[in-house]
Amino acid sequence: MYGSVASDGDGDGEAIITGGYDIIYNHVRNKISDHYFRLETYVASVEKTESAELGPFVNIHTDDNRVFTTKHAILTIPIGVLKSNDVRFYPYLPKHIQMAIDCSSLGYLGKVFIEFPRLFWPPETQQFVILANNTQGSPVFVLNLFASTKKPILMLLIPPRLTLKLESNPTTAFEILEEQLSTLNIIQGQPLPKPLIIKNTSWSNDPLTRCSYVAVGTNEDPIANAEAWQRGWDNIRFAGEHTVWKSQGCVQGAWKSGVREAKYIISKLNE
Repeated sequence: MYGSVASDGDGDGEAIITGGYDIIYNHVRNKISDHYFRLETYVASVEKTESAELGPFVNIHTDDNRVFTTKHAILTIPIGVLKSNDVRFYPYLPKHIQMAIDCSSLGYLGKVFIEFPRLFWPPETQQFVILANNTQGSPVFVLNLFASTKKPILMLLIPPRLTLKLESNPTTAFEILEEQLSTLNIIQGQPLPKPLIIKNTSWSNDPLTRCSYVAVGTNEDPIANAEAWQRGWDNIRFAGEHTVWKSQGCVQGAWKSGVREAKYIISKLNE
């Protein structure tokens, strides 16, 4: 399912999901009835309430005026959406959760995937770092995907300022990055081939994300924030890359947070 790139020895290394993340989604979905999935459904508000009959419960209100009622809820709302107040909470979020939101910064690390008609870089080198040498002033980290895909594809990790520029103007990606990519060219005297396909992330412009991941700003305490998220709000739980300390900002961190909260709810149901 994946090809390993690097590991820290504790199961928190980096890997490439060679078949795409649909593999993980489909693996989980195939075990659950379609009745429990609602795609293209946008949450407008979350209401924490209780009654003499049901006790504490949660109402999830969607933008098409449907309501889903549950005893427990795990919210995986991205930190960028939480900070933008796009989802309303009734009553207001408790102080420790609101502080975790307010004391988190937004990170912008864009990705650009470029497929070329042929290789022009050393095929055996997994990673490159291209230092800034143009008016953009942005170093670029490049991952060689040829080893995992057998296709001449490069993935570029773009720092914040350039990410915001490219995600707002995705058609300019190769024009802006061509000078830096030319430093990888091992074929002397030949210009870079024109790309076949260019794919950009759009996290900063997507209303369902609004950033790439959580970031740590000056005087912010990511450990205290993670502890606040893990404390949760009774029967309303929080998961996602922003709710952990180790592997923060990464897929494995988000996955582990979901497992953590699922175990919490199971323990409550078994009481």
